[in-house]
Amino acid sequence: MIAWITFAVMFGATLAYTAIVAFVRPAQLTLPSLWVFFVITGGGLLAVRLGKDELAAWMLPLALLAVGVYECSLGGDPFHNTTVFIFPIMILAAALLIGTRGALAFGAIGILVGAGYYAASAQGWLTGPGLPNSVASWGLGFVVTLVLLTLYTAFGARGVDSARESERVKGRALEQAHEALAVRALRGEALASLGRDVAEGIGAQTLRQNAVERVQRLLSARDVWWVEKTDGLGWSLHASVRRDAPEEVSSTLLDASQRLGEAVLGDGTTRDQHLGPGGSIAVAVPLEAGMAGMLARFEPDDAPTDDDTELVEAVAHLVTTALRHRNAADAALSGQRELVEMVEGSPDAILTVDPSSRVAMANPAAALLFGRERYEIIGRTLEELGLDLEGDAEPGIDDEEERLSELALTTFRIERPDGLTREAEVNLRTTDLPDRGRCLQLVVRDITARRKAQRERRELTAKLAASQRMEALGKLAGGVAHDFNNLLTILMNLRELLAEEPLTDSARELVDDMGDLSDRAAALTRQLLTFARKRGGRAQRVDVGHVVRGLEPLLNRLVGDAVELSLDSQGEAFARVDPSQLEQVVMNLAVNARDAMPSGGTLSVRVGTERRLDPSVSVTGSMVGAGPAVVLEVRDTGVGMDSETAARIFEPFFTTKGQDKGT
Repeated sequence: MIAWITFAVMFGATLAYTAIVAFVRPAQLTLPSLWVFFVITGGGLLAVRLGKDELAAWMLPLALLAVGVYECSLGGDPFHNTTVFIFPIMILAAALLIGTRGALAFGAIGILVGAGYYAASAQGWLTGPGLPNSVASWGLGFVVTLVLLTLYTAFGARGVDSARESERVKGRALEQAHEALAVRALRGEALASLGRDVAEGIGAQTLRQNAVERVQRLLSARDVWWVEKTDGLGWSLHASVRRDAPEEVSSTLLDASQRLGEAVLGDGTTRDQHLGPGGSIAVAVPLEAGMAGMLARFEPDDAPTDDDTELVEAVAHLVTTALRHRNAADAALSGQRELVEMVEGSPDAILTVDPSSRVAMANPAAALLFGRERYEIIGRTLEELGLDLEGDAEPGIDDEEERLSELALTTFRIERPDGLTREAEVNLRTTDLPDRGRCLQLVVRDITARRKAQRERRELTAKLAASQRMEALGKLAGGVAHDFNNLLTILMNLRELLAEEPLTDSARELVDDMGDLSDRAAALTRQLLTFARKRGGRAQRVDVGHVVRGLEPLLNRLVGDAVELSLDSQGEAFARVDPSQLEQVVMNLAVNARDAMPSGGTLSVRVGTERRLDPSVSVTGSMVGAGPAVVLEVRDTGVGMDSETAARIFEPFFTTKGQDKGT
């Protein structure tokens, strides 16, 4: 407004001056400097109109310069010229409106124009009429000059006032910024303090209570609540500053925050239960299966700000994240405890073998299985613990870890330090453990009792099968024995008839041999019938050595000349046995020995006695008591028999001979 008035006064004064000049000295209207002044003043008015204050500030001293040049161009006495007023005002206006640059620039121009004007006037070069020299013109010029000087000064003072106001605004903004920084620093410290609480692992309830108390102090709130809900139920209060807070909270603000996923502000008109008058901030954050929320309530004359909302959101998210991590850590710790209890209480031995093939962990069951203390197991290899892996390892695998990885589930024998041998089933798997690398985990189950039961079951099954075979063979033997006994009856009757006939000595000897063979055949028939009827033979007290020596002629004929027969029977060796069965056993053994030595050899039969100190089980499963016993040993130098054949030598009618051998 001042700039507009200044240019308007200048323009109006110039119009008045031009009108006077037009009547007094019309020739002066032809001077260009007068019209330059008009143009510059009009341009200044236009610049002010368009809001170009900087351009208008330059045009004001330029207009004064044009006036000065115009007056200099009029000539006349320089001491009766108004340039003495115009140039100082021009410099003052430039200094106030433009600054130091304007003052120096227009000052230099004024000095040059003024010096030139006075120098030209002194030389008499300026002989023009000059300005009207009268009291009225000088008075008018003085008044106009004072008016313009006042306007210029006011114009410049406005800039100073604007600068001061700008400084005041900047100062207030800086002060507000400092206050905001202080508030943010306090809130940042509160968040850092909560972070330290989280890092120190304080309890969940203490963390909730600390959070609401810090928020209440920072916001000067009436009350702050921490609420949670699960499974879609209502909000339940977990922490509050005030003691009279309700245990159950119903809040549309919290429900709205849950739906929107952001903070919700209340202006005091919300009809939430328990809220009362005043503004409020509600923030709901997901927490595992439910939601957690923070609700800050303010006094009626204290409206919450965006910074307050940001703080409540930050605290709510921080505490919720801490609770989520705390719950996850508690669950993991609980799972670890359960795992440790499972490992420690497992009836199976559990071991961990590190990359160096040494045991790094063993549970109590491992100590029982291996017969060592746990500290004796850790640090040893599996071979040192008596677990032999060589028998079941894949050929061509040198690395123990690779070899063990091939044995996902297999059985081993464990040799314990106390001399006992345990059978175990081992389940293996590889796993990567922190700070250890790739390790092996073994679950070793003691199956000694199970294997013993399996062997006993197999033995019972074999005995049952053998019993069934024996029953079938008994039936067959009974039928054969009856038919064969009928034939023997005819043969024995024939021998009796021949015995009554007159025969030569050689024929008589053959008839006697036939009788002996018939008796032996009858004894064999009785054995078959005994086997078929499950009855024992006719046991009696006999000298075993005497019975064997009586078989020597028959044994020599059975084995032939290629086999050397050696009988060793010294002293008496009495035992209760069926003589015919004993003779049959010896003859069968002699025949088998002869067939095992096709190229000849030696057959040795020894009868002796010995004293057994402890009872024992025979190869047939019967008990042999302690005390004196008769030993019948038959040994040959033949090809022998394999383990499968040896396991079946006591089966009736079992033979490995072909059909061409008479079996």
